[in-house]
Amino acid sequence: MEEKQKELETELQLLALNRSKTAAIVDKGNLDKILRHKEILKKIVNAIEDLKVDIEKAKLEAGEIVENVQKWSATIEQRTDEADLEISDLTRSLEEAATRAEDYKREKEKTLLDRQREEELEFEKLKLEQKAKIQQTEQAAAKPASKSNVKMPKLIITKYDGTYEKWLSFWNKFEAEIDSSDLPAVTKFAHLKELPERNVCESIDGLPFTSEGYQRAKNILTSNYGKISEIVRAYIDNLNALPVITGSQPSKIHKFCQTLNYNVQSLETLGKLSSCFSMVRGVLDKLPGIKAELVSGKVGWQDWGFTELIRALEEWKAIHPLELAEKASGKPQAQPPPRPPRHRSFYAQEREPARARHACVYCDCVTHRSWECDKITSPAERRQILQNKRLCFNCTGPKHSANNCSSRASCVHCKQKHHSSICDRQVRASQPKNNAGVALTATQDGEKVCHPIVLVKVNGVTCRALLDTGATVSYASGYLLDRLKLRPTRTHTRRIQTIVGVVTKRSEIFNVQASDTDEKYAIPLGVTRIDPLSSEDEFSVLMEQHSLLKALRVCAWVSRFLTYSRNPKPRRVKGPLTTDEMKYQETWWTRRAQEEGRSSKNFEADKLQLNLQPDNNGILECRGRIVGAYPINLPYGNAFTHKLVQRAHLATLHGGVTLTMTKVRETHWIPRQRKLTKK
Repeated sequence: MEEKQKELETELQLLALNRSKTAAIVDKGNLDKILRHKEILKKIVNAIEDLKVDIEKAKLEAGEIVENVQKWSATIEQRTDEADLEISDLTRSLEEAATRAEDYKREKEKTLLDRQREEELEFEKLKLEQKAKIQQTEQAAAKPASKSNVKMPKLIITKYDGTYEKWLSFWNKFEAEIDSSDLPAVTKFAHLKELPERNVCESIDGLPFTSEGYQRAKNILTSNYGKISEIVRAYIDNLNALPVITGSQPSKIHKFCQTLNYNVQSLETLGKLSSCFSMVRGVLDKLPGIKAELVSGKVGWQDWGFTELIRALEEWKAIHPLELAEKASGKPQAQPPPRPPRHRSFYAQEREPARARHACVYCDCVTHRSWECDKITSPAERRQILQNKRLCFNCTGPKHSANNCSSRASCVHCKQKHHSSICDRQVRASQPKNNAGVALTATQDGEKVCHPIVLVKVNGVTCRALLDTGATVSYASGYLLDRLKLRPTRTHTRRIQTIVGVVTKRSEIFNVQASDTDEKYAIPLGVTRIDPLSSEDEFSVLMEQHSLLKALRVCAWVSRFLTYSRNPKPRRVKGPLTTDEMKYQETWWTRRAQEEGRSSKNFEADKLQLNLQPDNNGILECRGRIVGAYPINLPYGNAFTHKLVQRAHLATLHGGVTLTMTKVRETHWIPRQRKLTKK
């Protein structure tokens, strides 16, 4: 205890020493030193408190009276309280110093901002004075010229239609002819309301005919259509929309260069051409017919900019001028349209509103529709053009295929899902019907292929056969093979080219005997079964392309999303998928598989043999002697059945046919399951 008291005396002396330095440190005003001194006092006070507690404990253990211990503690606490007051004063001093520093900083920033504002005002004043001097000089220089007899034609300002790429041309003409003139503001406003089209003018129709209204109208039009970012994006969209030219027709190449030059020059004027460097290769790839000529012998063409590409195109145009190409093709050169009579008013040019019409996708002509094209009449050539342009075979629209086309229109000739202009029946219907004494053939207008059609007997059944000497495979319709009640000899996978794309199917091969109608000559054939192509629903594709667990989880998430969209927030389920949701999806797939299995020819026999009866959920069960343990019936050829067997095979760690069948039959019964499991 004596050692603790000596330590306490030492700490008290140290506290007194540091307290004597407090006034001098505060007077110096050094914030860092004040903060350090505050921390030192805190540390000493904490040490004194710890020693005091230890000594009190030792005195009580030695048997001293509590009152004496309290008197002694009060003496020590009096000195520490004084130190706590000084610490509070130091904290207050730090806060005041921080407040003064913040006020000083704010005042300094305000002074600096005022100085900058004064400098900007002075600079603007100098600019206005300089501009006034320049205008006076230009007016003085223009006065003698005004006395001359030269009469310049009035500039025609075309009405603005609201497109971003035409804004700069319109606005520059307006500022040069009207806004910079000496006309009153009301007159300028009247002209400004007459120049835009109706859809543009609606935004300024309600403004008053005053100077303030004129300024507000200019601000509205500039903010709506004068955004540089939107103008640049419009030019970039024009570059992306350049057509793909597969051939080397000079007329199309010249038109392509004209459009390219206009957009590139506009971007260069705005100073945004350098940011479009990555688009050069894409534009060059739109000219596959002359790309080799453009880059031939050009080192580093991969790093071309638009300037180098335009230079190469200009060289190609010099070698292939448009006039020579028209003379070589025998087509008359198009005469320019007659110039409209000039109106005395120079402000706006009134034009008759033309009805927008889609151009023909085959010859790019706007005078007729695609199905009326008389330049490209062969359906095969039309299909090839649609494929090269990557257009839809159903609606001839871009950026999608016929399988993903949302149009509900169909062919007017055969009612199938393709465009009427590429239908083969259209060609056959246009041929003369007087074919007496002429053999039946399958031809297409504009093609040299002629496929004769003859009457034959296949296994004694009379039918028509199309003879194609260039074909490598013989085909027979599924209707004919079903009528003959034949069984396939083998199966294989083939890629079939159809009008809507390439389809990979598993085909069956049948052995038949074809003969003439008198059955004098006969030859054996191996024919491939072909059925009408039907689009599979998305659920079947989902089940075939993914595992059973993933397909069930995807359907469960979709079902939860639908539940969210139909129920209020308090009733929504959150978190991971639950067991009930997964069981519901498996029940749904089971019911769906059983509905598809009802169309099977073996369903009625299986129903009697297995005693199939529906449960409370409508699921068919195999009712047997064991009450409550009824396996669920699944059809043989369904995708869900295959995935269920595959899951059991993986669950048994590839345990073989017997173990897999046992696993499946714990809950399900599949007819001819052994055959399915062996696959």
